[in-house]
Formats: sequence, C-alpha cells, structure tokens
Amino acid sequence: MNNFFAFHQAIDGYFSRNEDNTMTLRCRVMTDATIDKAYIRIEPNNEEVLIEMTQEDLGSQQWWSGTIAFDPGNSVTLYVFKFLSSKQQWWLDGRGVQSFMPGRESHFRVSHDVEPADWIYDQVFYQIFPDRFNRCDSIEPDRPLHSWGETLTHEERAFGFHGGNLPGIEQQLDYIQDLGVTALYLNPIFLSSTNHRYNIDDYHQIDPLLGDESHLVSLISNVHQRGMKILLDAVVNHTSNHHQWFNTQFDEFYSLREAGNPGSYHCWNGFKQLPELNYACEGVQQNMYAGDSAFLRHWMRAPYHIDGWRLDAVHMVGEGGSSQQNAFYVKAICDAIRAENDQAYVLGEHFYEASQWLQGDQEDGAMNYYGFAHPIRAFLAGQDIAYHPIQISAQDFEQWLSEARAKIPFKTQLAQFNLLDSHDTARFYWMLEENDALMRIAVAILFCYPGVPCIFYGDEVGMSGGNDPDCRGCFDWDSASWNQPMRAFYQQMITWRKELPALRYGAYLPLVAQDDVWAFARVYQNEAVVLIVNRGETQHNLVLSSDRLGWDNVTMTDLMNGNEVGSLPDAMAPQSFRMFKLFKEQ
Repeated sequence: MNNFFAFHQAIDGYFSRNEDNTMTLRCRVMTDATIDKAYIRIEPNNEEVLIEMTQEDLGSQQWWSGTIAFDPGNSVTLYVFKFLSSKQQWWLDGRGVQSFMPGRESHFRVSHDVEPADWIYDQVFYQIFPDRFNRCDSIEPDRPLHSWGETLTHEERAFGFHGGNLPGIEQQLDYIQDLGVTALYLNPIFLSSTNHRYNIDDYHQIDPLLGDESHLVSLISNVHQRGMKILLDAVVNHTSNHHQWFNTQFDEFYSLREAGNPGSYHCWNGFKQLPELNYACEGVQQNMYAGDSAFLRHWMRAPYHIDGWRLDAVHMVGEGGSSQQNAFYVKAICDAIRAENDQAYVLGEHFYEASQWLQGDQEDGAMNYYGFAHPIRAFLAGQDIAYHPIQISAQDFEQWLSEARAKIPFKTQLAQFNLLDSHDTARFYWMLEENDALMRIAVAILFCYPGVPCIFYGDEVGMSGGNDPDCRGCFDWDSASWNQPMRAFYQQMITWRKELPALRYGAYLPLVAQDDVWAFARVYQNEAVVLIVNRGETQHNLVLSSDRLGWDNVTMTDLMNGNEVGSLPDAMAPQSFRMFKLFKEQ
C-alpha cells in the first residue's frame, strides 16, 4: 500500500459539533510508518496553534482525534492535520495528503452559521429555457413566432421567438417527473424584448409571451403538489435600456464612465442594451432586495412561493459600474432572500473560480463551471472553456477537482450546482461528437460526484448543438426522434442517486487516477459507492481495492447487473464505466 494515506471529512464518524462551541475531529490513517505525534493545526486570531491529537487504535489503520474551538474571528473555522514520524512529516488538507504545510486556501473549513438547506442535497434539477421547451396554444403570441424547431440564424439568436411558455412547461410536468427530476430551474421569465430575457424591462411583470401571473401560480402550485421545487433566474447586475428606471430615473440607478456624456453609461460587457445597476444608490437597493416590495422578495411571497433564486452575473454587482463592495451587496441580497424563506436555495452564476462567495456567509452554491463543468469538458471532450484544445490526464483531472473542492466547506460542496452544459455553452453531447459511450461516462460522473446534478433540457434524449443559438434548440416532442437508450440511462442514474444516500451526502474518497482511468468512492455511514471510468480507446488494467475505506467486512454489489462480487475489477473496457455499492457489515 502507499506509505501514508489519511482521510477526514465533515461527516458522521469523523466530525461532530459540541454544545460548548467546539468540534471534535477524527482522522483515519493507513501507514506502515510509526506516527510519533499528530496535531490539528488552527489559526485563531491569525496565529498558529497546534492541538495535539490522541491515538485511538494501533495497527496498520489508526484513528486520531482531537477537539478544537470554533474560530471567533471568522465565519468559517479552518484546520489541517499534521503527522510526525521520525524525521518525516505529512499533512492532510482538503485536497489530500501533502508533504509540507499547505496554504490556507486548501484547509478544511466549517461554516459557523448558515449552511445550505437540507432539501437541496436531495434534488435532481432540470434547466429549462422557456422559449424552447414546449408551446401551449392557450397563450396568444404578442409577437411573430418561428415554427417550432426552425433553426435560427446567428443574427436571429436573441430576437427569434418560438413561443415556448409557462403553460407549456406545466403540460410536460408528467414527462419531467417520469424522468426522475425533482426540481426545475427556469431561465428568466420577466418582461423583455429578447428570447433569453436577460435584458429585463420590468421585474414585476411576466413576459406575456410566456403567460401571466396566474400561469406562474398554476405552474408553481402543480410543481409543489408533486413534491418538487422551482428556482427562478434573477438578473441582478443589469437591466434593459428600455426599463423605466433607465428612462426616468437614470441618475438614481445607473452611472457614467465620463461625466456629462450620457452615452458613456456602464453596461455589461460593453452591450449598450444592458446598462449596469449602481448599487451605491438607495433606489437600487430598495427595488432589488431591501424594500418590502423588492423584486427578490416579491416572487418568494404568496401566491408564488418560489424555492430560491439563481443570481445572474452576481459577481459583477457593485458600485459605479464596477464590482466594488461586491461582498457587501451579495451578502445583503442573500440575507434578504433568506429573510423571506430561510430554506431558500441561493445559487450564484460564476463561470470561474467562485470560492469567495461560498464560505457560508453568502451563497449556498454556485453553478459549478470551474469545479465540475470545465474539468470534465477537458477530461472527456479535450476542450477548455474557450473551446481551445486541451489534454489532461486522470491525474490532472483529479488535481483540478480536489483543489476546487478544498476551497469550500463540505456542506457547500454538496450544494454545488453541477452541470455538463447550459444555455451559455455548447451541448456536451455535441462537444463529444455525439459519442454515446463518452456521454454515458459523463452522465455517470454527473450523478456520482459531490454536488447537485442538473440536466439541461433535452440532454437526456440526445439533443446536440454548438453555441447559441444551436444549444438552445426546441425540444422535439416526437419520441421517435429521441435517443431512447440515453433517456433510460438518465432515468437509471437518477434512480440510483435517489436510492443510495452516499451519492447525495457522502464524502469523496479518491481511489485511482492514472492516464485514462479514474476512480473514486462516495462514503456515507456504512455505505459507499465506487465509480470507475476509462475514457481511453483501449482496455486498461488497474490495481484497485476497497482497502482505503478501512472496512474489514464488506458486501460488494455490481450495480450494473445486481450481482454480488468479491472484489473490484482489475481491468476496464475501452470508454466504459462501472459502479459498485459497498456495505460495511456490523
């Protein structure tokens, strides 16, 4: 075995909160070396303190434990483990075993107060771009429509409408629920001149092409009656240049780059149709989150009662056309949402590394582009965020994922919004050149990796396409056109996620990362689920055991066929995956 392996995470058996504002931490070590001393390293008041740990058991597998106080000066408590053996030392941080003291960014961390609501961890989300999902003829269109499924040109990508609407979504709730989905995320639904509706003209009016308030109430009521949840999309950084604020209260809500030049107003990425709100203005604060009738509060109240918000471009929110004071305003926005419903899911849109918003005092989770979508795209599709070619090994993939996880508390890891693609990216199936075997690997990872999985509408039936407008195609409701084996596979993965608590609450345990082969376990109480993937075009032999779990008596089941097995496989077929359930006998 490896000379030194150690494992810890904030799960039962390894972590407990005590009533005296302390926490007891346990760490499991497997080594053939003699551990002379073990410590928990903390930094109360930004000064190093080493808390000596107590050894519980001897042998090749050892347990060490210690108790530390919550750090009173921060919203999270950081800690790492230090082990001494003769002239050698090892450290354990959120990434794994290290040879020297790690930086604070990768320390284990526990949030003191706000943690994501428990219901979030159990969800399977389904993202719907309303104009393209389903059209119900009960809504009379107020603008010209393209025929359903008609391909748009690049020039038409923002202003070409197909007429999908809220009643159309409600009509297909049976389909969505049959897939196994438990929660919806809708792109913006408020009054706008574009099909994406990220340039909002009125935050308090449903776009009439989608329906009206009664249609939204009906949809949400139906969703909730089914035991499902729903998130709406809040465009908090900018408005449309047709918004009444822009035309009647410009000085109160927006700002200029050049004094005296009305055309120099700050706007999102240079798009003049998207003027940026100036949060230094009291009027912006009151209308967006602080006032009693503020936009973000309004739709959380009766008769709507949405279950949370996805905050668009929230990292850009700030003063004077910049992100100045961003943390202050994002926290104020999150606090206002939680004041309406302390069980709400507050989800931030961040295309890049987002850990600063995920430390327990702001967002519950982020759209996990940096920590999931980007690395899996690189590993399986050989493309980076800009669609440039990239080649990474399984070792690189593991390192990327572990570094992203380590930067945020464990409970937040479980609430990350994992996705393969979205309205802002090419379809993942398209990036894979419609390779079904690699797509199944991607979907297996999506449902097994820590976080909340989200399906972009139509992925489950084989929808494909490059960037906008192709990624936002109309859902084809002719089931003869569907990739039925792929849809059945999605259903199976959703079923396993619902049936196996380890896939929702379990800690991540790395097993193998070598060339094209990658394997990990999710561990929760007496259950573990192991996923092994081989992305390569040839068979790959491997040495893989369940020893790292530290369990003596294990029952192992191959989830692919339901058979009980005695060991994990020693070879993987080309472009394949396998899943196993392990149960610790008492």
